[in-house]
Amino acid sequence: LMDILILLTLKSGQALLPGWKQLFPAKLKTELESLTFTKKLMSATISNILFVRNIFGDDDFAKKSLDGVPLRILKEKSSDPRARSFASWLLDAFDALKKKYLRALTMVIFLDPTFPEVTHEAYTIKVSYPGGLPTCEVLGALGQVQNSTRDLLKGILMVTETLDPLPDTAYLALRLAYYDEITPADYEPRGFQSAEKELIL
Repeated sequence: LMDILILLTLKSGQALLPGWKQLFPAKLKTELESLTFTKKLMSATISNILFVRNIFGDDDFAKKSLDGVPLRILKEKSSDPRARSFASWLLDAFDALKKKYLRALTMVIFLDPTFPEVTHEAYTIKVSYPGGLPTCEVLGALGQVQNSTRDLLKGILMVTETLDPLPDTAYLALRLAYYDEITPADYEPRGFQSAEKELIL
């Protein structure tokens, strides 16, 4: 589970890390720039977990680099229909982020389809909106946004690379949690439905 506060301000005149502009906005001052950054950070986080855990094939990812850290980003138009479906889920989930309803996004890995409430692995990205700007929370990284982002993605790679390989029966789900006090009771983004069972972590 991931829980950090990434500061959404770049110092004026500050040099961008190599590869930053290929992944993230150069400026993070407006609500739109913060929203774009948050969506791209969430995509990069989930994509690199998917890649390291061998959920999809190498061809389903675009190769990127951030200050020497090799990264993979899941392609929206992959030849694998499973990868295309997952990319679509992620994009649809961003509707809740844009509307400021999203409290947390959890990617869940299951092993046995007959027990869909039993979780093998879960990766949660929490979201808050200080000053109206969306902010990801992930455990452990503090300080300047570029270094925090690089260190976060590098840390995710290091942790997930040490896990045992997943069996062929493994499958995925995305779970969304909302700020109930502002989210309409009947709201679900396209492709999502209310969960009937609680996860067993």
